[in-house]
Amino acid sequence: MATTNVDIYNLSLFYIGHSRRIESPTESTTENRNCTAIYEQSKRALLTMADWSFAKTSEFLSLTGHSATGWGNEYYYPQGCIKALEIARSSQEQDVIPFQTALRYDQISGEESRVIWTDESSAELVFLRDVLSPAMFTPKFIDTLAYYMGIPLARVMAKNTKTPADMTQMFQYNLSEAIRSGEAEAQDKKELDAEWIRER
Repeated sequence: MATTNVDIYNLSLFYIGHSRRIESPTESTTENRNCTAIYEQSKRALLTMADWSFAKTSEFLSLTGHSATGWGNEYYYPQGCIKALEIARSSQEQDVIPFQTALRYDQISGEESRVIWTDESSAELVFLRDVLSPAMFTPKFIDTLAYYMGIPLARVMAKNTKTPADMTQMFQYNLSEAIRSGEAEAQDKKELDAEWIRER
């Protein structure tokens, strides 16, 4: 059976020692209101803390038609992108392709839009997507998210004053375990020497 938001809510409530469970995502209870209030922000924040393999994807970027000083091309930021990782390379031996995320402001319309600057033509961006369906989450991400949500929930719902600290400790442990097991990378892989160094 696919995991739902309510499953994660109830897991987090269980971890903080709260006895009441949520039966429906639309119920008007303190438990549901509190979990709903922090779920989306907690999920998005956790996704940016490591390069989760289940959330990683790539997409060819679309040019904005504008230019940026010091860069050859300006592209639209992909829809649903929560963290840009790298411009895709043909192989790991190829040098890292520089890029920069930025904000474009249209003085006429007053509209703001996120963009990506790079010299790469036909750029393909590797990034983490804001995964909307909990059914796509891995068990380790679900566990880590439940503990992460448990930190603020414990402050307002747990009877034991030690619970927020316990939730913080368990969250940090689960995140480090996800990284250790290879389910998520904490930082970019160590890059090989630049081509001009390798060719000496």
